[in-house]
Amino acid sequence: MQTTAESVDVQSSPQVGQQSIEFADFCAKAAIQLRAAVEFLGSNAWRIAVVREWIFRELTNDELTACRTRLINLPDLSVGAVPFEWDWRMAKNVERTVGQTTLNTNTIATVKQLTVTFPGTEERTRLWLSTDVNTTPKETRSRFEGSDVAGFLQQSAPWHSEIEQSLLRFMALT
Repeated sequence: MQTTAESVDVQSSPQVGQQSIEFADFCAKAAIQLRAAVEFLGSNAWRIAVVREWIFRELTNDELTACRTRLINLPDLSVGAVPFEWDWRMAKNVERTVGQTTLNTNTIATVKQLTVTFPGTEERTRLWLSTDVNTTPKETRSRFEGSDVAGFLQQSAPWHSEIEQSLLRFMALT
């Protein structure tokens, strides 16, 4: 857990070669920690965000090309030179219910093709994926009690899974 004057963050950053915690388990543990933090600090939160980032399994060149083709329409400048990096991002507003409250959320999915090097390995081209569900910054009053924060986190894993599965189906990777 990291704290600043403006935020309290909980993250899981496993070292290379270590198994990461299941996302649903992470959300459950973070819900407990962040609820306790909000209650200990004695002030409500004004925003809540849950972001999941990961590097996707290694894909063949044909699979990478198919993903790129599904996600982006390249301009003429790419003819004869396949891009070694590209980004795709989609953001939309989604109403979600947490407890008895309906919230407007930003729902964001990002896919990037990039070159990665893990210790002891050669460079590899991989997809980096990110899903992000957060309360909109339009309302700036401190409105989320500890139980609201915990409820948001407890419901986050299924939201992220739904976004991920939709994206993977679209990219024909399921």
